[in-house]
Amino acid sequence: SILRAYVSPSQASQGFIILVNSKVDLKKGLIFMICSSTITAGIFLVIGLTRVGYIIQVLFLITNQELEEIQIGIASLCLLSVILNTGSAIHGLLLMKKHTTFCLLAELLRFIAKLGCIFSLMATPLITRRPILIPVISAYVSALVYLLFSYIGYKIFLINELPDESTKKLTYHNMIKVTLPLGLQELIERCETIILSFTVAQLTPSISMRSMALANIHVLHAAFYSLRRTLVSIATMVSAYLASGSNSSLHFDHELVICTSIIAIVSFLISISICWITPITRVIFLYLFHISEENFIAVYYPFKLYTFWPIIQTFALFSLGILLHKKDTKMSIVSSACQVIIMGCLPFALDHLGFNVLLSSVMALFTAQSSTASILFS
Repeated sequence: SILRAYVSPSQASQGFIILVNSKVDLKKGLIFMICSSTITAGIFLVIGLTRVGYIIQVLFLITNQELEEIQIGIASLCLLSVILNTGSAIHGLLLMKKHTTFCLLAELLRFIAKLGCIFSLMATPLITRRPILIPVISAYVSALVYLLFSYIGYKIFLINELPDESTKKLTYHNMIKVTLPLGLQELIERCETIILSFTVAQLTPSISMRSMALANIHVLHAAFYSLRRTLVSIATMVSAYLASGSNSSLHFDHELVICTSIIAIVSFLISISICWITPITRVIFLYLFHISEENFIAVYYPFKLYTFWPIIQTFALFSLGILLHKKDTKMSIVSSACQVIIMGCLPFALDHLGFNVLLSSVMALFTAQSSTASILFS
């Protein structure tokens, strides 16, 4: 996950939306995406096939058998970034050209392909022999379906809509200038649990307390992560809308604001239901994550702080979408640095004030996201 933070599918989509204006630009953009993804693939192969992979064993204290399984999975995923980034890049252009129905169909078929592949493979001997290959194969199947539909979309729509050349030619420097800050921001997001785990480890005196606190941090983070990742598409939506020429002003119009507000309100209602309706919260933690009743009591109140997260994140991503349209991603570097400082330092300050370790960690995460929203808006 950390290695795929740059270049990720969302960055590929956003980069193509704001930078690609012709077939020549498309060719350059695809070369950049394939080259950067190939470098990532090489790193995956080095970790998966050489002794460099033993770093994983040292960091996560796993057995030799577990390391072998993980290395097989990592090596098998080497080409996934190339396929996904290429498909996502063309998908971004289809969004910009307002072919949303086709894009929704591609996303739906991608989801069906992945789900169908998982259930099909679970009925094979792989479930007992090499279970780690099941998510790998299903990821490849869904990515190939996505790439196929993106290519079909290009042949049907984009090949006739994109001009051969544009006045503003795309350079590789422009691609790096736009995607690198976004990659840093996504890297920080994917490292949140690592940063918080390091901080929590310093604040818990005994080994038993430390193990329980670290486990609860990961559970708290994972319980809300899916909803957070769903909202990431807001930045892509805003930049695609503005790039398509549909806006009635230089910045944004009422239609875009209303659509974003609806997404924020629906996400807010979902967060209220999972944070404050106790039976739903119990189902998430006790039955989906299989934690004990004692641990559930420990995470129950810190989890309530996630209630307003969708509002804050929507605000941040809306601002990021506008900055993307202006091709100005420098502020995301500042926001990423602030996030690291807040998540690394605030729990220590709150601990001195007598706050619970879990509560102070979630407050640090919430404060870091709030600072990101403020910086991007400014």
